[in-house]
Order: sequence, then structure tokens, then C-alpha cells
Amino acid sequence: MRHRRKETHFHKSFPSSWQTLLAALITFLVCMLVIINISSRISGSLSGKKEEATAFMEGTQMADGQTGTGQKAEEESSKEEGEEKYQNAGQVPGAPGAPEITEDFLKPNKYSRSQKVLKKVKGIVVHYVQNPGSTAKENRDYFNSLGKTHTRKVSSHYIIGLEGEILQCIPLGEMAYASKDRNVDTVSIECCHETSSGKFNKKTRKSLVRLAEWLCRTYDLTEKQVIRHYDVTGKMCPLYYVEHPKAWKKLRKDIKKKIKNNREKYKDQPSEEPAGTEKKENGGQEKQTGTEEKKEIDKTEKPAG
Repeated sequence: MRHRRKETHFHKSFPSSWQTLLAALITFLVCMLVIINISSRISGSLSGKKEEATAFMEGTQMADGQTGTGQKAEEESSKEEGEEKYQNAGQVPGAPGAPEITEDFLKPNKYSRSQKVLKKVKGIVVHYVQNPGSTAKENRDYFNSLGKTHTRKVSSHYIIGLEGEILQCIPLGEMAYASKDRNVDTVSIECCHETSSGKFNKKTRKSLVRLAEWLCRTYDLTEKQVIRHYDVTGKMCPLYYVEHPKAWKKLRKDIKKKIKNNREKYKDQPSEEPAGTEKKENGGQEKQTGTEEKKEIDKTEKPAG
């Protein structure tokens, strides 16, 4: 009898334990729902505040005229103005009858185009490039690359190529890094050459005479103020015209003659602004054209270098 009473007691207590477990489970689920509901409300509140903050910022930007589209347009405009500024900065009125000059200015940087002001020009310094056979464009691009490589400080206002082309790298109102102590009061001209002798071919020499005489008329200089790099620092540059003084004397004589002829030819014409620029569809470069017509160069002409 005692054993049966215990068994009966067991069956009576089982439903009570099951009900307790079920109640605990329901309580747990209710708590989870409450937690989820509270979390959802907090998240919604934070999202609303974020949207309000965003709207406030957008409203502030609109009030200042700095919407996303407007700000981008302003940045693009500033960029274009900067490009135009360094492309056209520092040019000066030139004498009439300018030779054909292609402007391909270096980007401003402290290694080749510092944009320091060239206040007064008292001379023109002639140089030759270090690499025989290299082109005007290659030497110009080398000067421009110094803004990234930072290897040295060097540049030139002009480079005359093997075909007689003239590239302008630095505006005339700015200093170039070419002639040591005379950077502050001279315009520099680099000349390409074909051989290690450093002798300029006929096309290069002809353009040098035209460019030098035009600069002399622009700054009211004489042929005696056209000097060699050698005359400033003692460096053997331009090599051929240091080793052959008579050739240098003849070059100066030709410049003098050209100055005299063109002063008479253009005496009644005003200075050009600056030196007659003509837009050219070549990625922003410009070409300067004087009033003097460019003569055809004989294609069969052999270089003298």
C-alpha cells in the first residue's frame, strides 16, 4: 500500500511541474517581445534624429549656396580659373613682328616654374640642351617633370627645336632657372642640336636669330646684351659657340642686322598684347603669331650641324 501511494503522488505532481515550465517559457517570450519593441523604438528615434541632422546640414548648405551640385560646379570653375591663370600669367606686351611661338607653359612648381616675378630684363642668355638629338618637346617635358621628381631646379623661357620650332615654357613676366645669378634679369633660350659638337643646324639658328632680335626690340636691348651661358658662369654652354668665338660673333652680327631691319619695318605698328596670341586646338596650347609672314623653309635644306 505504501508503494502505491507514492506512485499516485508522482502522477499528481507531474502536471504542476509542466505548468511551471510553461509559465516560465511564456514569461521569457513576453520579455523578449518587450525588449524587441523597446529596441525598435530606440532605433527609430535615432534614425529620426539622423534625418533631422542631415536635413539641417542640407538646409545650411543651401543657405550658404553650397549644395552638392553647386559646390562641384564651383570647384570645377576654380580649377578652370587656376588653369587659365597659370597659362596666361606673366605675359608682357611684345614688339610687333613676333616669330611663331607655341606656348606650352610648365605647371607651377618650385623646381622649374616658381612664378617669381621677373621685374626687369637686361639681357638674353643663350644655352644648348644637354642631350644631342633631343627635341624641344622632350626638353620641355623634362622641365615639367621636375615638379614631381624634385631632382633639380632648372628651366628656360624658350626652347628652340631641331625644326626651328619655338616652345615657350615660362611667361616673360616670370623667372626661369637657367642662368644662376642672372635669372633675376634675363630671358633664357635653350637650343636643341644634333651632335656632340653642339652646333645649331640652320633651322635652329634661324629661329634663334628671329627670337633674339624680337626680344631685343621688346626690351629695348642691343645684340651686345645677347650673351652665352658661358659669359655668366664660365660653363661651356652653348659649347660650339664657346669653342668657336667667330661663330658667336657672326651670330650676334646677324641679330644686330635683323633688329635694325625690323625696327624700320614695324616702326609704325604698336606692341602686341601679348605678342599676338592665337588660340590653337591642341589641348590648351596657344600659338603666338607676329605680323611678319612666316617664310617657307626649304624641305631639302640640309642641317649644318
